[in-house]
Amino acid sequence: MTRAVPPSVPPSGPSVLPSAVPPSVLGELARTEGGEATLDHLVHDQANRRLLLLRALLDTVTDASSARVAPAERRRAAADWALLEAAEAASPEAAA
Repeated sequence: MTRAVPPSVPPSGPSVLPSAVPPSVLGELARTEGGEATLDHLVHDQANRRLLLLRALLDTVTDASSARVAPAERRRAAADWALLEAAEAASPEAAA
């Protein structure tokens, strides 16, 4: 199985910010503890991971040959990504 590698240039569209686990969060998780800030951090990272996976899927569909991905499927993927962009533009805090 191969893994999609995110492009080195950040994609346009929904915000995908790099994140590192701060030492305080890592310490709380290691002790099987964690407050609201720790949970917020994990939720944020999970949302970022999902956006990266969706972007990798969009890039794969867009770059695939017509023999592998029909033009209608390519248009649908682009329209779905545009919907994500519109949702983030309307409410960035909800999309994060």
